Amino acid sequence: MFANACHSAEPTNPPAAALALGHRFLLAGVQSYVGNLWSVPDVPATTFAVAFYDGLLAGENFGRALRSARERVAELPSAGALAWAGYVFYGDPRWRLSV
Repeated sequence: MFANACHSAEPTNPPAAALALGHRFLLAGVQSYVGNLWSVPDVPATTFAVAFYDGLLAGENFGRALRSARERVAELPSAGALAWAGYVFYGDPRWRLSV
């Protein structure tokens, strides 16, 4: 699951604050989860999504696709401070899409 939304990977309000949303999805049976720890402007968020899916469709595993997408966002002049760094992955980074 890819939740390209602001704050989609941070812990929720108490009493459930011990588990981040990504962790909850894994416990519910999702194979993997990508979310963001903070707000990211539209251009970096779109760039990340396109680069991430391009990598997955090219046969990269989730870990490599995530890294490639972070690197692409870090190259953007308009990305702002650390826009690339908020994306986190829950699951096995070696997993690949079956296409």
